[in-house]
Amino acid sequence: MPAIGSSTMGNAASVLQYCVKNNYLGGDAASVKDKLLAKITGQKQQETGFANGAKGLLKGGDGKSLNLKGLSSKVKEKACDYVLKNATSLV
Repeated sequence: MPAIGSSTMGNAASVLQYCVKNNYLGGDAASVKDKLLAKITGQKQQETGFANGAKGLLKGGDGKSLNLKGLSSKVKEKACDYVLKNATSLV
């Protein structure tokens, strides 16, 4: 899985949005997404990552990426949980 850190907060926020929208996550995920967005507003690099994440593309600070669209529902749920756990540590 791609590494999620401060350089990828925008991407993580939009992947969380993607996960909530597609019913892979609920509960605190929207709140975590909103907190991440508050931290990155106006940062160009983060905005580019956000656009990719909205399409289901998780990009890590380590250069790895994962396209959620091509995965089974069960694997998407695990990937969304991974993003939520790691994003929670950034807020």
